[in-house]
Amino acid sequence: VTSCDELFKVYGEVQDLLSKLVINSGALERDSVPVGPGATSVKADKCMNTSVVLEEYLDGQEVDIDIVLSPGLGCTYCGIHDNGPTMEPYFAETWGVLPSALPDQDVDELKQLALQSLEATGFTEGVFHVEGKYTSRGPRLIEINARMGGGPVWIVHKLAFQVDLAVQAMLLSVGIPAIPIHDPNCSNGAVAWLAVNAPKSGHIPDFAFLKQWLDWPHADVKISRPMVAEGEKIVGPEDGQPSWLVDIIFVASNPSEATHLAAMLYREVEQECVKHYG
Repeated sequence: VTSCDELFKVYGEVQDLLSKLVINSGALERDSVPVGPGATSVKADKCMNTSVVLEEYLDGQEVDIDIVLSPGLGCTYCGIHDNGPTMEPYFAETWGVLPSALPDQDVDELKQLALQSLEATGFTEGVFHVEGKYTSRGPRLIEINARMGGGPVWIVHKLAFQVDLAVQAMLLSVGIPAIPIHDPNCSNGAVAWLAVNAPKSGHIPDFAFLKQWLDWPHADVKISRPMVAEGEKIVGPEDGQPSWLVDIIFVASNPSEATHLAAMLYREVEQECVKHYG
């Protein structure tokens, strides 16, 4: 979108798309079955606000910044991990690497952006998950989550830096300072996580094949498990935002190597999953 006319046109197209979506098992999907007495889905615009806010697209490397703020002590922990290219047009996460492979100066600027953003919004204590990008114009904020990061965030920080973010949150909740003892040089090298998006709709009757990556020769795989149940309906990009199929976490020697391996393994797992559709 490069003009006001295009902005209104695209907004209209998005609104039209949203008006045709349905909610099925908590997920927004395109309506492939007519809504009626026997339907399991509900038209989205009947039970939620389908208005949208169009934001500026930010180029560059996306990162997640996990921070612990302790009263009177300020920032006692900050871990920044890179995100892989998202699944478009849904911006769905695909993989990530902790710590970031960005230059030290870029990482420091992102940390300062996150801390200044938390200060500007009045936060002085807690565990926070801040998302941003290092763009061609420098660091930019995407969002602040006043909570611990979800999904694999808790596990990867514990593996990489021996920091348990859940424990830090509990300590703060009862008035005890959170001062996690950690190795800033990441004694475990680098930790990568994958959340493989479904390449198409359907179902997978048996996920036993996932065990093969526990013996992957290129890295130390700690976790390889499904993110949907066997036989459960899987949503592919042709029907809406894709389901996440597989969760994999591994340790590599350094962030650059982990980045290379994460991209390679993501493609490998995606292709293998297709072979096992029922």
